[in-house]
Amino acid sequence: MAKCQGTNLRCGLQMSEVNAISSTSGDAEAVEAELLATFRRSLGRPDFEACDGFLDSGGDSLTVIETILHIEKSYGVTLSAAEFMALDTAQSLARHIVSRMHEHEPGPHAEHEAVTRQHTMLSVVQEGERPHPLVCAYGLHGAAAYAIPLAGMLPSDQPVAALQNRTIRVLGDGKPSFRETERNTARSILNEYADRPCALLGFSLGAHVALAVGHELAECGSPPALIVVLDDEADLDRRQFGVLQQDIDPANIADANGYIAKCSPAEPIATRLVYFRSTDNDAYYRSDPTSGWGEIATGGVRYFDVSASHHEIVQECGLHQIASRLSEEIAAPCQNAPRPGEAQILRFEARRASREGNLAKELECLNRVIEKDKEQPAWLYANLAEALFQKGETSAALSALSKARFQEKWQLTLDLRFLGEIKRRGLKAEREELLRRLSAVASDHPSVHEQKALAYFEFDHLKECQLELSAGLAMQPWHPGLSRLLVRYLRRIKDWPELIHVTERLVEHFPNAAVFRTALIAAYTEIGSPYHAVRFHDAIVSKVRPDFDELIALGNAMFRCGCIAAALEVAELAARTQPSRPGAQFLRAECLDGLGLLAEAAAARKHANDM
Repeated sequence: MAKCQGTNLRCGLQMSEVNAISSTSGDAEAVEAELLATFRRSLGRPDFEACDGFLDSGGDSLTVIETILHIEKSYGVTLSAAEFMALDTAQSLARHIVSRMHEHEPGPHAEHEAVTRQHTMLSVVQEGERPHPLVCAYGLHGAAAYAIPLAGMLPSDQPVAALQNRTIRVLGDGKPSFRETERNTARSILNEYADRPCALLGFSLGAHVALAVGHELAECGSPPALIVVLDDEADLDRRQFGVLQQDIDPANIADANGYIAKCSPAEPIATRLVYFRSTDNDAYYRSDPTSGWGEIATGGVRYFDVSASHHEIVQECGLHQIASRLSEEIAAPCQNAPRPGEAQILRFEARRASREGNLAKELECLNRVIEKDKEQPAWLYANLAEALFQKGETSAALSALSKARFQEKWQLTLDLRFLGEIKRRGLKAEREELLRRLSAVASDHPSVHEQKALAYFEFDHLKECQLELSAGLAMQPWHPGLSRLLVRYLRRIKDWPELIHVTERLVEHFPNAAVFRTALIAAYTEIGSPYHAVRFHDAIVSKVRPDFDELIALGNAMFRCGCIAAALEVAELAARTQPSRPGAQFLRAECLDGLGLLAEAAAARKHANDM
């Protein structure tokens, strides 16, 4: 993550005002001590002092956001990113926090603000006079830390704010949606930016948050000037059938946001949209270069390629490519976009019905829109085929799939979607035809090799899979999708020495990718050298949001090393991270057995089997 450039960010708080803040000395000293300890841990600097500048000492944008959320949780004080960067030191922040804690008089919008703060916070990153403020939506883990370095790359008079999610509470009467969760957020934006239509930006899952906020702003009479999507799909072909009928007890913000995302199909909106997409995934754009957003934004979609992986798009290398184009698009004249048409609304209703588990209504909507016009997009016929397969009407499903193929420009994406159905139903003719098409596809990009390798992998054609992996990685050695599939392939064939060789390099190149470290730990455990994996213990358990699979792999390795009590601690952490997954309980049972706690082990094993 790029460092914050505080000098490039304008905020309304002057340092003279900061120094003039009065507070109760004892309270300020206690807050200062806690903040100082937090900063020292974040920076890895035990010599960091209370009067030292956090940003100048190596603080980054993610740590700024995390500390803002920590301050609010601990003290009930809301800070904007701009205020944090102006204060900058533990000493000044502590004085400001204590001063705010002693303010008791409620403002005119206190009731609304209290409701809004239960879910999200609007944090001003940069102030400015331009007519369209940029509001960056939170992502899966509830933060939008990329807003801070991005603001430093935009003109100094471009207003920038970030939305932060601060609760795992799943809202609603069993049917949560981003529309519902962001209703109060829209009012907060209007309070901050009255009479200035916003540009809403979302990265990955944040794109769906931005879309929901845009709908709510439109309901309030202030539709967004623009929606900006950073490397995400509109998910038109993910039916998520019956997800609203599932019970969920979210353990963390990511679980809650992931569940709400599954419940919330993208709804058409009358605005224009700009889509920045990673060049890593070229093959996936050959079906639809807008990744489905052309169905959603009635004002049209402009798309631009970014030479960066999905996660690099919100790092310095990706943001530098985006910033100038983004500034131009925000400044472009706003034109009235048409309202969604009847066919768009019917297609959306079909997607919503699938989330509700209402197969009859989904089929009714799909058939109605086809009756009006048989020239429907390939994804709609594919959704119809999947629904008919689910209903058990195989012949009708194959007919719908044939129509989808006729409309589809890039067959491989469609083939990958229906691999499971073809295998599950033993459709030999479809299987042979798919393999024939697969062999005829020319591989002109690493992502094409990835798609072909994945199809061969799923059909257990492992030799052909290996050839595609090798060819694709020769074109782009660190391609994320090919690298993940290579790890799966090596685990499938149980080539543990080669898996260790590969994942050691991948862990070095992708230090934050839990999937590669998990595979490396498992490989060392399989060859009987789990002690080589224990070196990752501190890095894994100290994460703010530990990865469940990584914890289970680590716990197994520690158990094999004889560190049974420590392995049990890891298992307990995994159980808190993902309470609904049985793997942690099985690991607990194994550890408790090893410690001679047989009754507790039996209870853990029963709990796991019940799950």
